[in-house]
Amino acid sequence: MAIMTSAVNAQVAKSVKAFLQERHTNSMTWPANSPDVNPTENLWWKLKKLVYDKAPSCKADLLMAI
Repeated sequence: MAIMTSAVNAQVAKSVKAFLQERHTNSMTWPANSPDVNPTENLWWKLKKLVYDKAPSCKADLLMAI
């Protein structure tokens, strides 16, 4: 089993480290300034931009923009 962790070791409790070491898990470090790879977050950003560009002024305009 592999576990993805952040590059900040201060956020990991000693008990968690011990637990993972006892089970011989592989740990991969997530880069500190990595790009967002969550497709849902990217989708929400695009939807927000599309709605913002149409500048709806009432609820009906907002529904049309979406």
